Amino acid sequence: MFGALILFGSLAAQAARFELRVQELSTVRTGQPIRLGDLTEASSENRDIWNRLYDTVVLEPMNAEETQKIPSDRLAVILRQKLSFQDLQQISVKIPEVFTIQSKRNYFSIADISREIIAQASNLCSDCQFEMDELRLPLVQGSGEILQTRLETQSLRGAGGFLLPLSVTTSQGKNSYWISGRISFFKMAPVAKRLVTLNDKISDEDFEMRRVSLQYSRDGVPTKKDVVGKLAARTLTAGQTIFSSDVKKEPAAKRGQIVKIILGTDDFEIVSSGVAEESGGIGDLIKVRSVDTQRYLSGILTEKGIVRVQ
Repeated sequence: MFGALILFGSLAAQAARFELRVQELSTVRTGQPIRLGDLTEASSENRDIWNRLYDTVVLEPMNAEETQKIPSDRLAVILRQKLSFQDLQQISVKIPEVFTIQSKRNYFSIADISREIIAQASNLCSDCQFEMDELRLPLVQGSGEILQTRLETQSLRGAGGFLLPLSVTTSQGKNSYWISGRISFFKMAPVAKRLVTLNDKISDEDFEMRRVSLQYSRDGVPTKKDVVGKLAARTLTAGQTIFSSDVKKEPAAKRGQIVKIILGTDDFEIVSSGVAEESGGIGDLIKVRSVDTQRYLSGILTEKGIVRVQ
């Protein structure tokens, strides 16, 4: 049974708080300091706050395989003492009236392993969210105590199944194990709300941003700004995720088209005519040929049929 939601700052900021939920039963490794991350689950994707709080030591090690029951008010007092004023203003902690901690020898923390894997996944997609399942951890055999572990995550390349090597050093020597599982990548992406046919100009009424899985993504995921005003590069059906290759810029000049060439700055400009040697959209760098001099120049398409050469 849960006690109160412990709020450390003003009530006005509650809606934006990072919420931590203390588990009714937590397992820790014998002899290791007990951290906030060992006891809690986070309900937010704010990795900056979570990474700062995770390793905060809140209780002394349990030096034998045993079970302890901790009252909520004891942990609340410890958090007030251990955390900075800034962090206390940003969090709320839901704590059971009494919660249990059990200590196991050579225990591997699923939260620790998951955190390392997600850190590597974040290097691959900094604005993604992640979910893991089927995570399998090794059982360390022998009588030696774990002294050090090293998980190699570099072989994680994207969503799907993984098999990662884990090096474990005990008082009896060094051994290698494997950690397996599956990880899913999620991201906010544009999804078509209605049928959009080839070459239709896309408006913000044609799609909505949704959290989608990138398991079978074939291309980059565009932002809302990247999609609005673009043309559909292919027909899009309702419910279809829109990827970067599904949209294209509206042509501002076509190869062979007569264009206006502007040279210079806003203070001093020379205007002449030219022929576009390449097709492109607004913002593209294209090559043009001056009608007067027959010289080839490169410039930016700033408007339809207008190329500015700096």
